[in-house]
Amino acid sequence: MPKSGIDYLKFRTQSTHFQVMEAIRPHLYAPDCLSIGPDLPGKDGWKIRRNLVIEDLLVATMDYGGDSQRGWLRFEMTGKGCEWVRDWKGMAALVGTLDSADIRRVDLAVDTYDGSVTHEKVLAAYEAGSFKREGGGRNPKLKKVESSDVTDGRTIYIGARTSSRFLRCYEKGWEQVAKVGLPEQFKKLGLVIDFENGRGPVRVADYYRVEAEFKAVDGAVLPWTMLSDPDPYFAGAAPFCAGLVEVAPKRIPMMPSEFDAKASLAASMEHCRTAYGGLLRSLLEIYGDTADVKARLFDELSGDKPSERLIKTGIYLVNHVE
Repeated sequence: MPKSGIDYLKFRTQSTHFQVMEAIRPHLYAPDCLSIGPDLPGKDGWKIRRNLVIEDLLVATMDYGGDSQRGWLRFEMTGKGCEWVRDWKGMAALVGTLDSADIRRVDLAVDTYDGSVTHEKVLAAYEAGSFKREGGGRNPKLKKVESSDVTDGRTIYIGARTSSRFLRCYEKGWEQVAKVGLPEQFKKLGLVIDFENGRGPVRVADYYRVEAEFKAVDGAVLPWTMLSDPDPYFAGAAPFCAGLVEVAPKRIPMMPSEFDAKASLAASMEHCRTAYGGLLRSLLEIYGDTADVKARLFDELSGDKPSERLIKTGIYLVNHVE
């Protein structure tokens, strides 16, 4: 198994949106659950956007139509969608299935969980010239995003965002904690969490990610083998990345983690308890602490629509997709 994984994919093709959907379907987990959404307004000059979803979870978007697009369709799959790909070799073979398909952007990521890669070590490697392009030259520009609260997570950007190669190095564990909205009282430096990615419980502070973003600009051509054999391309992003591929753990093939959905639900319930727990207890003391009263209060206090935020985490997929 490779050390790096695909965390974002964008390609274009002259095939139709239905042809693209059917072409990628066999390479996903839960292929029978994949469906296409209704017409939406397109973006960036495209006329129409269609979402590809598994249940209510967004997997990818397809934009097409418009006189200026000359028959092209743009396919975009974010990191959340990439988790649903079961067979990246099959995805790489799309170049022979779809009409005039070429990759416009692909992000490759390597994760470490043992504290061997840290914010400080990345900064030291940058000062040592380990992010220079092959052949030397000057260091690419570096930008740091830091906070006085270390549990907010820190990020380092290396290179120009518009260039053919751009690197993001960040404290993935704290990014995950922030994304699910974990209450502040749980955000401690020694926090240990099982992110349900096959690694078991890990210290949040030790979970680090390095991403290499490749774009088809400035004459760069992105081969489809980046999907089936990503490690050489990740290693080629910088000497630091080459060293990381040698020591990083192999990725574990498995169904998408349910951590986001479960943790977001638990965090939302805790926020609700903190904000409204006193009110609910008062109501029970006024009207009686019985099952019938609880059922009536629950019904009266429930909203008309489910939480959009929880839907986007895939909460309805938990334990539903085999």
